[in-house]
Amino acid sequence: LDWARAGDAERAAAAAGPEGFGLVLAADCVWLPELVDPFLDAVEAVCGPRTLGLLAYQERSARVTARLLGRLRQAFDLDCVHSHPLSHSDGCIRVYQFSAKRRE
Repeated sequence: LDWARAGDAERAAAAAGPEGFGLVLAADCVWLPELVDPFLDAVEAVCGPRTLGLLAYQERSARVTARLLGRLRQAFDLDCVHSHPLSHSDGCIRVYQFSAKRRE
């Protein structure tokens, strides 16, 4: 899925159907600011009320991270479920779990 290419997210959403995919996995997909919105538009298009999402993410830019996590929190319930330090830098890889917001 190339989320920046016109029509790809729509085709994936059509394949997912109204309930969305059961599982969405994403790893190292967003590192530039201009990738955040197309990526999240595609994620939202293929997720349904019962979709479980997992995102493995290495922060490279505080600005990109803030935008990515901010938009994820607007659309989904979001939890960091794992953090793995990198031996070659001060950073880490975090795994986030996301799902449809619970109704209160």
